[in-house]
Formats: sequence, C-alpha cells, structure tokens
Amino acid sequence: MQYQLIPFCLIEQDRISDNSGDRDMRYKVNLNKTDKGYAIWCPALPGCWTQGATEEEALENIKYAIKAYLDAVDEVTKIAEFYYVDVR
Repeated sequence: MQYQLIPFCLIEQDRISDNSGDRDMRYKVNLNKTDKGYAIWCPALPGCWTQGATEEEALENIKYAIKAYLDAVDEVTKIAEFYYVDVR
C-alpha cells in the first residue's frame, strides 16, 4: 500500500496493473442505495461524490468524478508552494 499527499488529505491507495504494464490507482468508495438510485463517494477525496440510476452507473460515474477531482488538484497545485509542518 502506498500513500500520496495531496492538499489537505492523505489518500490510501493500492497500486494495480494490467498486462500492458500501465499502472492505475484503486480508491475505496462508499455506495448508498437511495430512493432515487445510488449515491457514491470517495472518502479519501473530500467532496468527490456522484450518483447513478443503477449501481453499475454509479460505479462508472465515480471513476470520472475521481479523475476530474485529481485533474483539478493537479491544475491548482501547479503554482502552489509546498511546505512541511510537524504536528505533535
């Protein structure tokens, strides 16, 4: 298991790979059945959530939501200054 630091949170991730050698990241998501379908969110990425009419649609939608979230973080942090702080 590896950890990646992004602004304001620590993400627990598992590295996975396919036969092509490409690497992807696996994120834990929570799925909740509602009266209108399924709500789904990624606890490691605050505010990253979506929905779907079916479980399959919700699972597919969260992939796009996670990618968009990470792309936005990359864009915002391009010009950011990074610091380390010690917390005891």
